[in-house]
Amino acid sequence: RRVHGDIIKKIKEEMMMEEEKSEIIIPGEEICKAESYMAGHGAYEEKGVIYASLAGTVQKADKLVYVKPFKARYHPESGDVVVGRIVAIESKRWKVDINAGHHASLLLTAINLPGGEQRRRSEEDKLHMRDFYSENELVSGEVQSINPFDGSANLHTRNLKYGKLMNGVLVNVQPHLIRRMKHHFVTFEDAVKLIIGTNGFIWIYYSPISITEETFVGRELQTEQESITEVRDIPILSRKMISRIRNSILALQMKGCPIYIDTIRAVFDASNKQKISTTDILKPASLVSFSKPIEECLSKEGHDMLMVESTTHHMEQSELFYYPQELSLIHI
Repeated sequence: RRVHGDIIKKIKEEMMMEEEKSEIIIPGEEICKAESYMAGHGAYEEKGVIYASLAGTVQKADKLVYVKPFKARYHPESGDVVVGRIVAIESKRWKVDINAGHHASLLLTAINLPGGEQRRRSEEDKLHMRDFYSENELVSGEVQSINPFDGSANLHTRNLKYGKLMNGVLVNVQPHLIRRMKHHFVTFEDAVKLIIGTNGFIWIYYSPISITEETFVGRELQTEQESITEVRDIPILSRKMISRIRNSILALQMKGCPIYIDTIRAVFDASNKQKISTTDILKPASLVSFSKPIEECLSKEGHDMLMVESTTHHMEQSELFYYPQELSLIHI
C-alpha cells in the first residue's frame, strides 16, 4: 500500500535520520524508475516504478537496487561466536536455533568428546547423541561455514570453551545491537561471566574458576568447561548480580544502543551508583537517567549520538538512540 507523500515526510522528520550516504525509505515509497535498475530484496516493481516493501536504507549495487532493513534476523558469518538452543536431533547432527532464518547444523564430528578425547565417532556415539546434547539444552559454539544453498550455518564446538551451558540465564536481544568483537567470552566481576553471542543470544552465568579467555588451554580450559556444564549452587549475591546485568542489557536494547561489555558495565555501574533496584532498571525514569553514562561510554570511541523523542514502550521522556557510521538503526 502506497503512503501519502505528506505522511512519508512527517515520518522521516520524526525519525530525524537525514543521512548523506543512504536514503531512508518506508514501505510503499517510490525508490526509482525501473528503466535503469532491477528490484532486489525489499523492493518490487509496479508499472515501471520500483517501490520499497521494507523500512530501511536504499542500497544500490550496479543495476540492482534493494532495501537494507533496520531490523532483521541474524545473518551468520564464519567465525561468529553464537549461543543457541538444541531444537532437534537428526542423523549424525543436531539442529540448533541461533536466531537466524534457518536452524544451524552441529555435526557429531564437530563436537568435543567428554574429556577432550580425540578419536573417530563410532556407531555407539550415534546411538547416544542425547548423552552429549539433548533437546532444549543451550550450547555455545562457533560458525564454521555457511551452506551456499540456503545460507544456514554449520557450527562446531571443538574448542573446549564451547559446549553445553548451565548455571545462568539467557538474554535475547536484537542481533544488530551486538558488535563483532575480539573476545565474546568476558568476565564481568568475580565469578559472574558472559558469553555475548553475535546472534543476539547472551548467556550470563556463574563460574567460580577465574580463568580469562587467553588462558583457555590444556587442563585449565577443560576445568573451565566443566565448571559451565556442572550444576552449581549459585550464591545469592551472584544471583543478584546476574539479574542486574540482565536488566542492564535489556535497558540498552530499549534505548537502541550497542551492546558490548563497556556499555553493559556503564548501565550496571550507573544503576548501582544511583541506588536503582534491579526491578526498577527498566522503568522509564531509570532509562532516562542512563543516557549520560551511555553517551560518555560511546563518545570515547567516537560514535555518533542523537537524542530523539520516542513513543517506544509508551515512554514520554527523550531516549538515547545510536547510529553507527556504517549502518543506520532506529528503534521503532
